[in-house]
Amino acid sequence: MNVVLVEGLSKRYGEAWGVRNASFSVGRGELMTLLGRNGAGKSTTVKVLCTLLKPSGGVVQVLGYDVLRDHQAVRRGISYLPQDYWGFMLEELTPLEAVSWNLVARGDYSPREARRVAVEWLSELGLEGVLETKCSRLSGGQRRRVAVGMALSARKELVFLDEPTSGVDVEAKHEVWRIMRRVVSQGVSIVLTTHDMNEAQIVSDRVVLFHEGNTIAEATPSELIGKLPYKYRVVVNKPHGWAPTNGVFEYHFDLGDRLIGYTHTNADAWSAASTLHPQVRVESVSEVGLEDAYLYLTSREA
Repeated sequence: MNVVLVEGLSKRYGEAWGVRNASFSVGRGELMTLLGRNGAGKSTTVKVLCTLLKPSGGVVQVLGYDVLRDHQAVRRGISYLPQDYWGFMLEELTPLEAVSWNLVARGDYSPREARRVAVEWLSELGLEGVLETKCSRLSGGQRRRVAVGMALSARKELVFLDEPTSGVDVEAKHEVWRIMRRVVSQGVSIVLTTHDMNEAQIVSDRVVLFHEGNTIAEATPSELIGKLPYKYRVVVNKPHGWAPTNGVFEYHFDLGDRLIGYTHTNADAWSAASTLHPQVRVESVSEVGLEDAYLYLTSREA
């Protein structure tokens, strides 16, 4: 069963397009990631799904409800962590107060039960040592984890997380990933937006690629990577102005003093590396990933 159905969604701000043509679905118990550069339409799409913006056109259903006709029913069934999460909390609240008061305000818990649930979630997020510390005194990463706790602790069947791990250190990021995958395994659906391609490749069940307001692909990370015509990536350190001769790489990106080249096989990668200019140094050879697929697929839309 789909918990989100989007067909031909468009959103205009006057003469400017926020979203031109987006179509995708999200299944129950699935983590779907929306990927795209700034301005591609991800956050606008999420705000339409959360009934914070009205669509200009298309069909948009959340939990079986139309976002225009049944917006109150949609809001009761979802939880949302916005990208500008700091406005989501009050600086003078402690993490324990922020999470528990949010639960009480939603009408789902008594104050006593909300406090118990808040302690449970904040402890899972590694914040048990700062439960009574004002949010204004926490680090940026700690505040973001408090906001994640506010969104997930509501135990709604559909959760929207807009850049939940931005500014979070590696260890804390892994804790957030672990909790996201746990709630998904329990049947919760998550719609995630992120710029972190590694994060998307690791945690996503499926991915939707946005480009200039349009959805251009919807598939699992491995299926998207499989669309690449090459399988290996070579990163080299090079003199400014140097470029590989024709045939050395199937495709390449010039970064100035570094270059990313692509080949079909690992053997081709090392063979190409051995023919390079004497001042060119190979930094790494690795299999391609979701970031490479994103760059390839969006470049074909240009």
